[in-house]
Amino acid sequence: MNITERIHLLEGKKIESLLPQRPAQHFGAQWGLIRVSSVARPPAQSGAASGSLFQAQQAFVSGLYAAGCPWGFLVTGNAANTAIYLALPGSGDVGLAWEPRLLSCFPCCEFSKPNDYAGVEQHVSELDHIVALTGNPSLSTVDAASAQSPTPTGAWLEALLRNMGGRHFAYVVLAQPVGQDSVQKSLNWLAAEERELVSNFQRRGSAEENNHPQAKHCLELLR
Repeated sequence: MNITERIHLLEGKKIESLLPQRPAQHFGAQWGLIRVSSVARPPAQSGAASGSLFQAQQAFVSGLYAAGCPWGFLVTGNAANTAIYLALPGSGDVGLAWEPRLLSCFPCCEFSKPNDYAGVEQHVSELDHIVALTGNPSLSTVDAASAQSPTPTGAWLEALLRNMGGRHFAYVVLAQPVGQDSVQKSLNWLAAEERELVSNFQRRGSAEENNHPQAKHCLELLR
């Protein structure tokens, strides 16, 4: 695999393999949507700091991973409003099974049953353009010029969705837990790719060490 092919792979340029599945394809026949009707942070109790929604979300997603449970997160928007859904596996009324668990993690949030499942899926499938995101836009980052001013967690994603307000769009995350062996295999592959790239194009003292933009970009993606 040459450098251009490596970059295309890491950047997700092979869009045909990254087309978002509809939830029914991701979960099979047993799945459902739960709409997030309102979001609020729990109040502080007896002098303790109030809970973080991000911490609650991390605990919920960690539980899904531990149970080997696939899940989805969906934001849809049109000229009238923006709606947020969780896609979770289950049969019958998914809300009956999942709402107690959701309320235990997010006690001050409200959840409801969507009025039109088919309409939500149709909203996604009829979009004219698709962009596949690599990386995690929810993660916080630190400005290289000011290590004391990290970007707040979720700021990039919030800005992206706010900018899409009033437009016909959808932001789709579909997750399938994988075993630790698969994770370790991916980490080993990334480490091996980095070693090979440095050995071939970025050796100290070589003519290409600081004169190969493609190799430099590929290393940034690997790291």
